[in-house]
Amino acid sequence: MAFWKRPNPTLKEVAEAAPGSRLVVGDTGGVIRGTLHFGERRDTWVEHQVHADDGTWFWLAIEEQDELVAIRWDMIDADEVVGAPGDRTVSMDGVEFRRYEEGSVGFTSTGLVDGLVAGIIAYSDYESPDGRLLSFERYDTGMIGGTAAEWEAAVGRHVKASVRPLM
Repeated sequence: MAFWKRPNPTLKEVAEAAPGSRLVVGDTGGVIRGTLHFGERRDTWVEHQVHADDGTWFWLAIEEQDELVAIRWDMIDADEVVGAPGDRTVSMDGVEFRRYEEGSVGFTSTGLVDGLVAGIIAYSDYESPDGRLLSFERYDTGMIGGTAAEWEAAVGRHVKASVRPLM
């Protein structure tokens, strides 16, 4: 599926924004510190690391699913999740999440993204019945003794209607 199959001009502008660009996600303004560019087969997507004006940070993924979507990902402690990456179901705070996708994909980066330049990321993605998202990711950049890092976890929510670039 083509990345810009049904382009939303605002999301397209945000997806193509360079590090240093300002944007707003919901009521949160921030600056893109760096971007990871992912690609597998014909699918491509980006994840911007956004440093918010309030001193926090999060990932903003923009990708083609059934339509062009934006998802805000906030990092959590993986120990908060009952279960492990690859399990059919996991739970957090009494909510069950069902795995809907897993695999690995190559990435490159622009800007400052915690020392990541290029590599492979393994992922295991989950969704709850009410649409909440949970993801495990593990980066293999060859930088940590040639082995993959520990699994990281994040919770996500769709934010398509609330993302816009700032001029």
